[in-house]
Amino acid sequence: MTPRLGKDRRMGVREWLVLMLLVCASPASAGVYNLSERLPHASSSEVRGLVLQVRSAALPSKSSLRPEHFKYQVQSEANRLEAVQRDGIFSTLDRVSLAGCYLRLGEPDKAIRLLERGDRSHFLLLLNLAAAYFQTGDAAMAVRYQEQALKVWPEVFFAWSERELRRYRKCERALLNLYRFRAEESRGRPIRENLDIDPVFPGLRYVNTVGEFQPGALSQEMLDRLPDDAVDVLTQLAVWFPTDMRLYWQLGLLLSSVGVIDQAAAIADELVDAGMARSFKGLPQQRRALREAMLAFKVLGDPIDPAPRGQLLATLLLVPRPLMAPPIVGDAAYAAACTGVVPAMLELSKPPIPSFATAQQDPFASGGSANQAVFNFSHLALAFFFGMLVAALIALQRSEWRRRQRMAAAHHHQQALPQQPSE
Repeated sequence: MTPRLGKDRRMGVREWLVLMLLVCASPASAGVYNLSERLPHASSSEVRGLVLQVRSAALPSKSSLRPEHFKYQVQSEANRLEAVQRDGIFSTLDRVSLAGCYLRLGEPDKAIRLLERGDRSHFLLLLNLAAAYFQTGDAAMAVRYQEQALKVWPEVFFAWSERELRRYRKCERALLNLYRFRAEESRGRPIRENLDIDPVFPGLRYVNTVGEFQPGALSQEMLDRLPDDAVDVLTQLAVWFPTDMRLYWQLGLLLSSVGVIDQAAAIADELVDAGMARSFKGLPQQRRALREAMLAFKVLGDPIDPAPRGQLLATLLLVPRPLMAPPIVGDAAYAAACTGVVPAMLELSKPPIPSFATAQQDPFASGGSANQAVFNFSHLALAFFFGMLVAALIALQRSEWRRRQRMAAAHHHQQALPQQPSE
């Protein structure tokens, strides 16, 4: 009997090791860490949908959940890890992942009790502990554990690549700015209305050159303060804390500043409709400006992604106006050449064909594909050819019109001369 029990126990250890390898091979979701969590790919035009999906795990369910629901997946993973804990073979990464499930489900107190019994020297455990205290409203404790985690940050972590390790650390440092600001703010008199943005990016304000909010516009001074990967970092923070409406509001402002007007307008509408018009500074005016901008957005064509559209318009500015051409011919050629943007915009408006390579890339990787075709210069060359042809026809027609005018004037002048009397 005893040997059989020993064999069963060895089989359990083997199965646990296989399970751990599978879990550790899974991608991690930073901030609220759960090594088994898999979030879908989200471009800048899909950020709001991703945040709403993650937020749904913490909301009460009105009906029975189906397996494809995010909350069902999180709850199933929590049940599995709780079973592992009851079996007595419960690693630090298991503890981190289970705490991550509790945080997703809106149960930070359970996460704190679980994490405080774990290894306080592990950076992932400390980060989840900081996030758990932040969810309970104790930003001071969040600062304490966040600082400890950044001090013990490893140079190598087997579950992440070197690029992911650097990226997650950058996001965590930005999160520390938020924790410190909220902790300092909580020491004073509680503020419940007209809240300002969190200084995730120090010194950044979402204003134009005259200091006002304008969709799709930032002053040059603010652009200098805006990191290249700002959307990536702030999106990650919003995914970590999807129920933090103040952070969600700033995400909308940032999306507006980079030209994702429809997402920004939807976020502003959601916040105002939820009764938060007075909660955040300038929100009613921002919503009004975004609604007006949506009219122009629809005219320009929302299928076109703002990034390639911006590069397309920048390329259009490089089309030189002819300096030595005749007035009418030169202007006609320039106008015809500029029409080359039309086929290019039609190409950009086509939805991209999904491929295995794009499906496997990091969902929050900053930047775009190096092989992405933004502008087809053959369209420009073809437009120049037809433009010159049209210009030549116009010039010939204009010359013929002037010749006929001169002939008519000469004939009229000849008739107007007095006739000499005949002898």
